[in-house]
Amino acid sequence: MNKSELKIYPAYFSYYISLVAEEDIIDGLQKSYDIASKKLNGINSELWDYRYDVNKWTVKNLILHLMDSERIFSYRALCISRGETISLPGFDETIYADNAYDAAYTISEIIEHYLLIRKNSILLFQHFSPKVYKNIGKANDHDIELGAIGCAILGHELHHFKILVERYGV
Repeated sequence: MNKSELKIYPAYFSYYISLVAEEDIIDGLQKSYDIASKKLNGINSELWDYRYDVNKWTVKNLILHLMDSERIFSYRALCISRGETISLPGFDETIYADNAYDAAYTISEIIEHYLLIRKNSILLFQHFSPKVYKNIGKANDHDIELGAIGCAILGHELHHFKILVERYGV
């Protein structure tokens, strides 16, 4: 699955896709696994509940948001790979974050879940038949090809990891 071949995706995915340097998306997802592991394990325990401003997410909230998003994106990819024709629902990230019950998670559980979700995404995309990468489905009433979802997973993570550095000092 090559980034340069992606053509059909919602305009709001353009930014995320532009952040991805790797041409091969599966390779990018695999590399990101190691980077994420180092990044998450390197966050000082006191920072996990830090907010850089009032009404902004904590580090824990941000990571749980990434987990929710990747699960949803992977589900969409699975549906599109199988030929689903109905428009898959969108989601309100604020409502999800407000209801994530972050207090139930320890830091080590968050890291473990995050890496398991990424490993699952890697395995999912690795085992799609090459012919389905151009499958086009609908998500949140927008046309999207399956390959663009894999790239958006990676770009979305890159976007939020940049925020972790710039605004949280991670």
